[in-house]
Amino acid sequence: MSRILQLKTPHQGLSSIVNVEARVGSAQPNLRDDVKIVQQLLLMAYSDSRQRSYGLPRVTSHFDAATGFWIYEFQVEMKRAVPQQIVDGVISPAQGATHYGPGGIWSIVRLNVYAFQSDAVSYKAFASEWQEAELGYRMVQVSAASNRMVQVSATSVRRP
Repeated sequence: MSRILQLKTPHQGLSSIVNVEARVGSAQPNLRDDVKIVQQLLLMAYSDSRQRSYGLPRVTSHFDAATGFWIYEFQVEMKRAVPQQIVDGVISPAQGATHYGPGGIWSIVRLNVYAFQSDAVSYKAFASEWQEAELGYRMVQVSAASNRMVQVSATSVRRP
């Protein structure tokens, strides 16, 4: 799955988002890069004065109580605006190229939007960093695939 999800139609100023590959939350896979993405987005989204009274998570790439609290708090805020929004304390990957899923707007999409609206400069740098990382990963994959094709073509194949 691609970390950069291009949306079919722009949503609140974003034509793409930084997505997670697996669920982030209590008793979830919590892949290191996914947790890091969520922690970075939470820091940008809540970069206002609330951080002094609650303590935002640090970017550690490890799921912890602070990360879990802020995911839940974020979803509770979303539910106030969109009553059908699911509050489960889990950030799931957005699927398809739309900003919404069966339970409303994907939490990861809204988290990207909140981060962008709170700190557009930091968000753009963050998104660019993940786009470059993904491009580098794809180039390594293409290079590895090319090397395998060269190795296969250089090897004689015996048939019985």
